[in-house]
Amino acid sequence: MGSADALDRVRKRCVAAGWLHYEPGAKGVAGRYWVTVPDQCADLGDGPTDENQSDYEEVIPADTTAKMRTNPRSKCGTIREESAEHSSLSLTPSLFADVPPAAPTPERKAKKPAKEKKPRPCNPLFDALVEVTGSDPVVNGRYVGRVASLLASASPPYTPGEVHDFARDWRLLLPWAKPTEHPRLTLGIIEKHLPQLRAVKPLSRPSQQFSPPPDFDIQPMELTP
Repeated sequence: MGSADALDRVRKRCVAAGWLHYEPGAKGVAGRYWVTVPDQCADLGDGPTDENQSDYEEVIPADTTAKMRTNPRSKCGTIREESAEHSSLSLTPSLFADVPPAAPTPERKAKKPAKEKKPRPCNPLFDALVEVTGSDPVVNGRYVGRVASLLASASPPYTPGEVHDFARDWRLLLPWAKPTEHPRLTLGIIEKHLPQLRAVKPLSRPSQQFSPPPDFDIQPMELTP
């Protein structure tokens, strides 16, 4: 239909002939259509029994049978050239002439085996700090190593024996370190207060047990002649 007027005319003719039912629509609502059969055609069958065979069968003249196309068409509508043998390879040059060859797949390099971690070199000062504080050498290893490096850089360097002596007498050296407030010895306490051990104890006796000075009010000092 070229226009709305032409559609309206043809639709009215179909309705008048009894082949169409039409109910006009409204704004935003489409019209309703369905096919009807006129009363005078109600007894006719749906098959082609009332038509001539020439109306639905194509008659091919005898002289044109040899010219019938036997070559199948390709997808793009072109006729394949006749050849003695039909092969699917005959389309390869035309379909893939402009397609660049696929790039070779890069070979995956084998992953290098993971390097085994070298064991930590023996450091007696590090081991002493771990032992007296109960630190985890893996979790707290960086902190322990920093304190050990700081103590080793002193002049003269602190020894593992001094660390053990401080761990034994630190509550006597630090009266404020009550068990309720400081339940255990920490790296921070050692780093800050280990020099007090040398202030009280001579370096010539690094392993001598520290004892507090006597209380002369309770035990008088004995004088020797």
